[in-house]
Amino acid sequence: LGSILFNWNVLTTVPSWINEKKPNISVNKTLWCSTTFCVMMYIFISLAGATAFADVLQGPVTGTCARQLRDPAFNCPNDLMQVMTRGHLIEADWRQGAVMNVLIQFSVYMFPIVGEVSSIVVFSIIIKYNLVENGFSKTFSNVFGIALPWMVSLPVLYMPNIVAQFINFTSLIFVTFANFVVPLAMYAILQGRELREGPPKDDVTPLGVHEHHAFPLRWVISPMTKAVLAVSMSVLLTLGSLVAIVLSVQEGNYTINQQVCALVGS
Repeated sequence: LGSILFNWNVLTTVPSWINEKKPNISVNKTLWCSTTFCVMMYIFISLAGATAFADVLQGPVTGTCARQLRDPAFNCPNDLMQVMTRGHLIEADWRQGAVMNVLIQFSVYMFPIVGEVSSIVVFSIIIKYNLVENGFSKTFSNVFGIALPWMVSLPVLYMPNIVAQFINFTSLIFVTFANFVVPLAMYAILQGRELREGPPKDDVTPLGVHEHHAFPLRWVISPMTKAVLAVSMSVLLTLGSLVAIVLSVQEGNYTINQQVCALVGS
């Protein structure tokens, strides 16, 4: 679950995107359409990959796979990209086709550049300016937001299983808190304020600006109901995160021996 949540940390960039978008762009429509499309793609690709390579894919918590249990010398691939780069694990027809083979290799090596490396710059800038806005110096912000992540990540890159476990636990704790608990709690607080004080008297939407609502106005939902829904969702997500942490601790494989070290980087 931690790895899944790690891929949804895009929520922290939504406020910055809202500041940059054109006034007539609908926030709800944009977020719902893009999120729904991503969810469907995640489900389709993950189910297809898990079904096709269930015997060899490494579990994100257990750190092993079914074939490694039968053959301890087998190195389980961490994800579908590693499967695609190992010719003996994919269908012979795919390996023999020159065009298909080139396309697979190109896609595998371009994905980290397009999907991961490009996001590093965005989040580094966000961290830097968040620190500057909170009173820290530019030097400290540059070091903490840009240099420090690289200084920490490079040494642990080839440590046995540490990156996967780090992503899993930090995502369960920090991503859940920052992306789900805090926004929902803020929403509940604002709804409570509106319930006590009423809507702002000077709340007039400028001409040409699209007004955004978490729930369509035609649903006629009271502020109390909205606050209860937000708190309920926050509690459920927190409980789910706590259960995932417990399961990760109980089912995780944290043994470091000669076999584990021999497979590092291979």
